[in-house]
Amino acid sequence: AAVKLLIMFLVHWGYALANIGVVFIVWLYIGHANPAVKPGISAEFKFFTWLKNIFFRLIGKRVQEYEQIVVTPLHPGVEVISSQMNEENEDFSSRKRYHQSSTIQGYSVNVDDY
Repeated sequence: AAVKLLIMFLVHWGYALANIGVVFIVWLYIGHANPAVKPGISAEFKFFTWLKNIFFRLIGKRVQEYEQIVVTPLHPGVEVISSQMNEENEDFSSRKRYHQSSTIQGYSVNVDDY
C-alpha cells in the first residue's frame, strides 16, 4: 500500500491528495450512514503493538499476550442443562438428533478462594 501511495504522489501530488480525501470522505459517510456494521478484527488491530511483536520475534524474544482468558467447558461453577426444542416425531425417528440446545447458567467465582 505504501508503494502505491508513493507512486500516486510521484505521478501528481494533487491527484493523490484528492484521491485520499475522497476515500476518507466515503469512509466517514459509510461510518455515519451504517454505524451497525461491525468493524471485525480491524477494530482490535494495534499497529505499534504489531510492529513491536514483529521486532521481538525477529530478535528471538518470545512474545506473550495475556489479554485473553481460556475458560474450560467443565468448570465446577457452571451448570449445563439440555433441553429439547421440538416434540418427538415418528417420521424422523430413525435420524440422529443434530439440533439440540443447552442452557448454561453460571455464577461469579472468587479466584482468591482457590
